Amino acid sequence: FTFNAKKENKEMRKQEVGLTQRERIENKMEEYIYKSGVCSVNIIVPNRVVEVIFDGDLWKKVKTVCDKNDIFSLERALYIAYAKRLYNDTHTSEGIEKKADEFKYEKYYVSKVKNALKVYECQQKLAALDKEEEEIKYRQKQKRHERNERRRARRAEEATKKEEERRNEQIAIQKEAYLQAMMEFEEEKKKLESKKEEEEKQTESTKEIVKKGLAPLGEAYGKVLSDGMENGWIDVYEN
Repeated sequence: FTFNAKKENKEMRKQEVGLTQRERIENKMEEYIYKSGVCSVNIIVPNRVVEVIFDGDLWKKVKTVCDKNDIFSLERALYIAYAKRLYNDTHTSEGIEKKADEFKYEKYYVSKVKNALKVYECQQKLAALDKEEEEIKYRQKQKRHERNERRRARRAEEATKKEEERRNEQIAIQKEAYLQAMMEFEEEKKKLESKKEEEEKQTESTKEIVKKGLAPLGEAYGKVLSDGMENGWIDVYEN
């Protein structure tokens, strides 16, 4: 018998290789449910109310309430649940408690309660795994959110940089166009000033020619002619 049990345990360990932690706990829990006949143990009110759900057709859900003056014990609650499941219709609460006390000395129910406690232990482990997985999912979600925020910030920064480069390029183009226009204006201004100087020189030269040409008409005529030239009688440009 011992050899077969060891061989069976060895085969079970081989089967567990490659399973996740959750799967291993669930497999163990199925074993404990089978041995205890209890598929769920729930503490409804801490240190007070326990709900036991049995795996079968006979009154599957049983609640036990710990008296305020008693010290809470989950093991005691399970013994009472077994007794209540069997004798609730025929025994008083005191009788059920007496039966629960008797069960503590029966190997059959000691084994049942022991395995029921293992069911509760597996439930706690699965609940802890659920919480851990939720925390992992939350952290992953936070990381995705932070990564997306960094990506959006980087894109916004790149867009701002591109907009700044485009604005600087436009300013450079406008500046170059302005400088080019100013250079052309200065060149044109110089041309006009040069032309004006040339025309003024030609005007003065023309005046001297006219004066010399009309000198034979006398000094008085020449004086009137000079006054007219100096006082705007003659327009250099067309009007």
